[in-house]
Amino acid sequence: GARNYAGGIYFYGADTVPTFDNLIVSGNTLTGESGSSNSYGAGLMSNSYASPVITNADVVGNTCATGTCYGGGLLLWDWGGADVQNTNIVSNVAGSSGGAVYVWNASMLYFLDFDYTNFYDNGSSAFKNTTDPTGSDGNIAVDPDYTDVSSSGDSADWDLTLATGSSCIDAGDPSILDTDSSVSDIGAYGGPGGAW
Repeated sequence: GARNYAGGIYFYGADTVPTFDNLIVSGNTLTGESGSSNSYGAGLMSNSYASPVITNADVVGNTCATGTCYGGGLLLWDWGGADVQNTNIVSNVAGSSGGAVYVWNASMLYFLDFDYTNFYDNGSSAFKNTTDPTGSDGNIAVDPDYTDVSSSGDSADWDLTLATGSSCIDAGDPSILDTDSSVSDIGAYGGPGGAW
């Protein structure tokens, strides 16, 4: 069957280290050409010594919809890597496992580091071939309490700013500050570039 790679962003190769600040990857759906198709990385996919650095992001509502699904939020394929901080990985779907993070083969993982990242509502088996980092290095598991993700079926209409009282406000890396000089919020609207 057909294969579908990276509904949002596909990182491949070690030539450069892509850096993303204040990133939103939301509402991507991978569907195959036939019911037996495989889907790889509905949100983000890292492969072949790629080493993206992602700070202050929202990876939200990405779905593998057909066939065998590998990774709703983030997929680390052969020798893939990622450094993720101050990020919400929320409401991603990948079949029966790996809704948040799917590591294809733990013995072929380049590296994976999560700091001050929030994992929420990514299915009953959110992590495949890697441990859940919640509770260490500032990582949490709470409803981010977005301003509005229900007004439309189109993720372009969602408002992923944090509502007053969100547990993700001031919950990021204390060495990174918001534009008001408070501790960074977790999500795409936190950090020094968050006022957009």
